Amino acid sequence: MYLFKIEVDSSEGALTVILAAENEEQAFKEIDQHVERHFLYPPKLNEVAIVEKKE
Repeated sequence: MYLFKIEVDSSEGALTVILAAENEEQAFKEIDQHVERHFLYPPKLNEVAIVEKKE
């Protein structure tokens, strides 16, 4: 299991998301769910990039 620091460029501005996942593919699949939890109306995600990966 890895911790990922992900930067997201969205319609609401720049966001930083920290999440745990088995690999990069799973992290990208889960990013939408994590962002949707914090907004009443989910923003449009323009760009998503992994900045840091730790064990």
